[in-house]
Amino acid sequence: MKVLILGASGFIGQHLMQALCANGHKVVALGREVAPVLAPQARITWVAAPLQDTDLEGVVCVINCLGAFRVGCDADYDAIHYAVPLAIFQQSVRVGIRKIIQLSALGVDTPVAKHSRFLSSKKLLDDAVQTMAVDWTVIRPSIVFGPGERSMAFFKALALFPWVLLVRQGQTRVQPVYIHDLIALIVCAVEQTHAQHQVLAAVGPESLSWAEMMTLHRRWLGQKAPKVINLPTWGVTFFGWCGERLRSPFVSRQGLRITQVDNTADAQAMTQMVGHELTRLAEYLTEYPRQRVDLWRCWQVWLTPTLRIMLALMWVVTGWVSWFVYPHAQSYTLLTQVGVPVDLAPFTLLFASLLDGFLGLALLLRYHLTLVIVIQLALMGGYTFIISWGLLEYWAHPFGPILKNLPIIAATALLWVLEQQEK
Repeated sequence: MKVLILGASGFIGQHLMQALCANGHKVVALGREVAPVLAPQARITWVAAPLQDTDLEGVVCVINCLGAFRVGCDADYDAIHYAVPLAIFQQSVRVGIRKIIQLSALGVDTPVAKHSRFLSSKKLLDDAVQTMAVDWTVIRPSIVFGPGERSMAFFKALALFPWVLLVRQGQTRVQPVYIHDLIALIVCAVEQTHAQHQVLAAVGPESLSWAEMMTLHRRWLGQKAPKVINLPTWGVTFFGWCGERLRSPFVSRQGLRITQVDNTADAQAMTQMVGHELTRLAEYLTEYPRQRVDLWRCWQVWLTPTLRIMLALMWVVTGWVSWFVYPHAQSYTLLTQVGVPVDLAPFTLLFASLLDGFLGLALLLRYHLTLVIVIQLALMGGYTFIISWGLLEYWAHPFGPILKNLPIIAATALLWVLEQQEK
């Protein structure tokens, strides 16, 4: 069977490609990039949007794995979760494809969905799929865990600390599902031969409170159970707002609001369909004991934003001090010593101060991040070269005003690498 996967380069998409190829299917993969999957490349054909009808030749089933928990605005949620996949589904129906599988999210039909554009945009496509004159399956997974996971990354990072802030004392419950169990369910839906119009909850065999999940991850890290501190309603709003302003991939108001209510379902239908016992989170953590790289990834969740905030603060404060605090006369003297004409010294100082402040704010808000980092590296390299040429004695200054540029350049380059890994 030939299957089209939307979002094939994502976490679920990569695992799904491997499973389908292992079962003898061929895959047409639509994704942002050619992902390094373990499946035989001869069975995978990568295509780019917009899809042509010729890309769909021979395709029997279309699976939508597109999804993003944090995007720039509500319009992005609507595009990723509704408009783009709906257009491809409609094109697929037009060329004669008779089977559609929509990967949605558990909780789209609960009251909390109205407070989450992530959930409500998923629900829009669920409803549209259920009106199509084809065989359709809507699968609604809970939080997914397993090798390569990102949805659990923040909770593992929280587990590093003996105290954790959780909504409602961490007593609301979820039902995390193992990636291999979820993939088995999707493959079963692909290979069903009878007509199907079904909505399936993809959940694990047991529900866990957020506090219980924290305890499991703390023990996985070799630590004692955490002390849970209640995050009040104002804290949900405040920390969510801060996460949105800093463009955190993990923290947002709607994300925290989702944790305020239970999000569970009956696992019996899924167990019967996949034909085996589902994996518990505790079993997975026992099977995959913590490695050094896991600990590094946990700390990386905190290291990346901390490094970005500290570097941004340095640039903003430098710009402010240069114009508002340090005597202009002394700044003009330094500028003329490195070759700036006297008449241009005031303009140069103002421009440099504004540029430092703008680059700091842009870095803080992750605005055109790669471009900003490239400019910062170029400026620091240029500053170091120019001052070395005009004020060589500063290399011997006890405060190291030039020497400090070297670790700052290294830290900025490291930040770029860390930010690329979070994309």
